[in-house]
Amino acid sequence: MGKLFPEFTRDYQRTTGERVKRHWNDKRSPAQIKHDSIRGVLYEGAFQRFASDKEEFERVYEPFVIENVNDEIKHFEPDMMFLWKGLKIPVEFKTYARGALVKKKIQKGIKQSRRYGRLSKYLGTNKGAYSCLILCCPEERKYSCVVIDRNVDNF
Repeated sequence: MGKLFPEFTRDYQRTTGERVKRHWNDKRSPAQIKHDSIRGVLYEGAFQRFASDKEEFERVYEPFVIENVNDEIKHFEPDMMFLWKGLKIPVEFKTYARGALVKKKIQKGIKQSRRYGRLSKYLGTNKGAYSCLILCCPEERKYSCVVIDRNVDNF
């Protein structure tokens, strides 16, 4: 059962009796966590479908593994890769609830996006360490996209 239903399945705890590692110290109610997860899956799926027939995007089917980064093995899995002028720029897609598109959460999204940008440099396909962040608040119909480079790390 554990192989058929991995950790991110919504009813993993009920199915296996094991504690779910994600969201264990979350202040939100279980109903809110489930609602947020469903919203993320729905809109990330819509984004994947939108990008599937576009030449500028490439889907990521398995995590990238980078060895010997500070003598460690790093794994990262962006939502998509944006192809631009011979570069493969990692794309992170974030959805937010109504009223939750605030500075602190945007900064958290930028931090994750920048981590992917720095790691993708080691793949040899993104020498400028660019990263892309797509922010979406479906209930308020707010969407934004930004491609950023390492200069934002100084802010």
